[in-house]
Amino acid sequence: MAGNREDILCFPLALSIGQIDEDGIGEKRKAVLKALAGIYPSIADQVAEELWTTVCGSMEKLLSRAKRGESVRIWYSGMPDDACGICFLMDQFSPLELEQLDVTFVFLPFVAPEGEHAAVSYSDWGEVAPYLWGKFALRGEKVPAEFLFGLKNRWKQLKRENAPLRTIISRQLVSVPKTFYDPFILREIDAQENEFMEAHVVGMVLGRNAFGIGDAFVALRIEEWIRNGMFREVTKAKREDPIYHRVLRKVRL
Repeated sequence: MAGNREDILCFPLALSIGQIDEDGIGEKRKAVLKALAGIYPSIADQVAEELWTTVCGSMEKLLSRAKRGESVRIWYSGMPDDACGICFLMDQFSPLELEQLDVTFVFLPFVAPEGEHAAVSYSDWGEVAPYLWGKFALRGEKVPAEFLFGLKNRWKQLKRENAPLRTIISRQLVSVPKTFYDPFILREIDAQENEFMEAHVVGMVLGRNAFGIGDAFVALRIEEWIRNGMFREVTKAKREDPIYHRVLRKVRL
C-alpha cells in the first residue's frame, strides 16, 4: 500500500468500556485506560499516560489533516470497540463540515476467501497478515454524509445513556450493564476445581467467545468478585506478570 507510517493513526481508547459522557478524550477516558492497565500494577500509570498522550496527539493530527481536505480511511471490524470508535470519530469531526469530508470505510468481513477453495474467519484487524491489508483496502467504500451524521447521532445517544459497557447485539451497538459478560466468565469458573488458575479461566473466556473484550476486562471482573469475597487468592502473580497469573480458591458463601 502507498503511504508511510506517519499516515497511520491509532486510537486504542477501549470506548466500549466505562463512562463516555465527556467531550473528546478527557480524564474519564484516561481513568478507564489506567484501570485496564492495572492488570500490570507496576506500570499502570505509565502505560495509561503514554496511551493518553499518544491518542490525544493522533486526534489533533487527524482533525488538522481532515480540515485541510485530506482523505480519511477508517479500518474497523464488527467488534464493540471498533463500532464505538467510528461513532466517536464522527462526533469528533463535528467542528468540520461532514458533507465536505472524504471518508472511506474498510470493514473487516467475518469470513474472507483465501484461495480457490478455502476461507478464513477474522475477529479483528490484528489477525490479518500485513501483506493482505492492501487487498482489503480495495474493498473500501466511500461513505455518504447522511451515514456519517447517523453515526455521530448514535454516539450522542450512547453518551446520554453513559452505560458501563457497550456491545453489539443483532448488529446494533447498544448500551449494556457491567454484568453483561458475567455469565460467560462464571461458566468457565464453574467448570474449574475448587482451586484453579485464573489465567486459564481468562484464556477460556477469550478463546470461546469472540466478544471483542480483552484479558484486562475479564481480570477486572474477577478482581471485583475477589473483593466481594467470592474467591480468595492462594498465590500471587510475579511483579512482571499480569495479576491473573495466580491460583484462586472458590469461597462458599
